[in-house]
Amino acid sequence: MLNERTALELAAAMLDVVKRGTATGIKDALIGTGWTIGGKTGTGGIPGAPMSKQNGWFAGLIFNPRGEARFTVCSASSISSTRRRLFFPVALTHRICYR
Repeated sequence: MLNERTALELAAAMLDVVKRGTATGIKDALIGTGWTIGGKTGTGGIPGAPMSKQNGWFAGLIFNPRGEARFTVCSASSISSTRRRLFFPVALTHRICYR
């Protein structure tokens, strides 16, 4: 379990990835709801391939209007030789438990 300060710093970094980083394409996904999303993006899986040919993924948290993480999400995409296509859209959601 993370201490509170570390958890807050991690949440801020994840939110920043969506606001200004590599996941800005989803920044408006929850606009108007009061909820926000933050996460981590990544690429890889194809040894020796250039970045433009790598698979991609996003894993993150959805925060309620009070800034509390309530749901987890993840999505992965596969790169074909001619276009990017969603390989398996997944929204794995569950309540995050607190003590």
